[in-house]
Amino acid sequence: MNYVMDHQGKPHRKFFEEICAIPHESYNEKQISEYLVQFAKDRGLWYYTDPIWNVIIKKDASPGFEDHAPVMLQAHTDMVCVKAPGSDFNFATDPLQLFVEDGWLQARDTTLGADCGHGVAYMLAILDDQTLEHPPLECFFSVQEEVGIGGPKNVDYSLFQAKKLMNFDIFEEGLSWISTTTVKGGDFVKQVQMEPNHRPTFQVKVGGGVGGHGALDIGRDQVNAIRVCARYLYLLMKEIDLQL
Repeated sequence: MNYVMDHQGKPHRKFFEEICAIPHESYNEKQISEYLVQFAKDRGLWYYTDPIWNVIIKKDASPGFEDHAPVMLQAHTDMVCVKAPGSDFNFATDPLQLFVEDGWLQARDTTLGADCGHGVAYMLAILDDQTLEHPPLECFFSVQEEVGIGGPKNVDYSLFQAKKLMNFDIFEEGLSWISTTTVKGGDFVKQVQMEPNHRPTFQVKVGGGVGGHGALDIGRDQVNAIRVCARYLYLLMKEIDLQL
């Protein structure tokens, strides 16, 4: 492939460009998963992949750090796929057309996929570097993040030993972020029976919140309208016989 960036001293750039040459939209992560598996095979690293193309690669601790607890590194392999009006680009088959302008890496007429391609590239650079000092690493390359966190919901968690996680989906070089997650999710089913209603009917509304991004604003402790409504009804049902 024709690289467009200077990789000297920044090996993650090379991996990022290679990722951009592989189609990796949501539900189409097969090719990039195969790239990751081949990466692990070439370096003699333990790896695992599943039917939906999640990939796990493990690296032993560097000498002197064998007694340290393992750490999980995580990034997702799918990207947001948006193209300019009139573009005939096909995200399912075409490599991104990269170029550098005013010092910024861009993709011609399409999104770049730095979310979360840059995280994948950093993790590959860490796995590839034999000079780093680190504990045992468990690198989780998840799929279907942009369409509902499908990968983490379906991965086999018995394959992990780490209790600490570093997520590479959002960060700035040189800074640390603190986050929390409840991404495991699940499907909940409750059987209901419809009945005729002759009681007075009321509607409950919760408003006035400011909204925000589920990840970027998670530390702001903002009001969640669904939770407020549920708590209100829960308390109300202790005092009043009501039906929903």
